Amino acid sequence: MKKILYYFLIIIGALSILVGVFSLIKGGDFKAYFYSIFIGVVLIGTTYYNHQQKQKK
Repeated sequence: MKKILYYFLIIIGALSILVGVFSLIKGGDFKAYFYSIFIGVVLIGTTYYNHQQKQKK
């Protein structure tokens, strides 16, 4: 995975988490902030895991 793509996916995941937290603070719908935070965590976790696996090779 190229570094620019790695950082791009991490930033998108972080933005998703921030939007979810903002929605939670503002009292938004549970589905809106839960899925936003969940997708952000999964995106960051998957990207980080794939990056670590490729560095081991």
